[in-house]
Amino acid sequence: MFIVTQIFDEPEDDKENRQARQIVSVLLRFTYYAFQLSVIYESAYIIYFEMGRILFSIYFSFLYFFLLKSFYLSMRCKSYTYENMIEEQNLCKRCKIHREITTHHCKICQTCVLEMDHHCFFIGNCVGKNNYKYFISFICYTNILTLSVLLYLGKQFYFLVTFKFGLLTVHWFRLIFVYIFTILLFFSAISMLIAQIYVLANNSSIVHMRKYPDLKKYTYCQFILSIFKKSLYTDIYNSWNQRSEQYYLLIP
Repeated sequence: MFIVTQIFDEPEDDKENRQARQIVSVLLRFTYYAFQLSVIYESAYIIYFEMGRILFSIYFSFLYFFLLKSFYLSMRCKSYTYENMIEEQNLCKRCKIHREITTHHCKICQTCVLEMDHHCFFIGNCVGKNNYKYFISFICYTNILTLSVLLYLGKQFYFLVTFKFGLLTVHWFRLIFVYIFTILLFFSAISMLIAQIYVLANNSSIVHMRKYPDLKKYTYCQFILSIFKKSLYTDIYNSWNQRSEQYYLLIP
């Protein structure tokens, strides 16, 4: 029995070597798993960073699309019409026609504009009944886009100030120029939006606010609020069926 146990028992050196091998094996496995986790973390970080860039690009692409589309529709849709003119005391001395009380003559366009709000030099067109909604969309998307650009450039300014070699790695002159230009554009757009909100709150138009400064509300300007009450489904359904001027989507 002593001989059998002596044959099958491992020597002391082999036991120590086995323990050392086990320790080395555990360390190698730990290193391997740590490496795998680091690779997974780095891959996840790269995917997260790239997805962030992709989503950021998609966000700005949609903003540019909506901005340009609303600008195009505001510029393209005309409110010039001589239909449904009713004989009232509001007679246009230039066009020599009887018109509705909310229709005004534009000196720049040289014609009467139905439900005229004002003549906008940015779109080169009068803002009236047919393009008022697109003009509001154009202003809103301009504010959103400029605010997004300011937030994005703020990150660059933070890098410029905190990083030691920020002035060497960032085109600071271009950055400051774009930032100042964007700030001016943002304040211009937000002032236009505030003015339009004030006009909507008084249920009026800019022309009537200038013509009748003492009056606060005008019951005959209900079109300003009614044109925003159309449903998305109705506009899309009509646009695909009629293939008319409302072929474009509601947004904007």
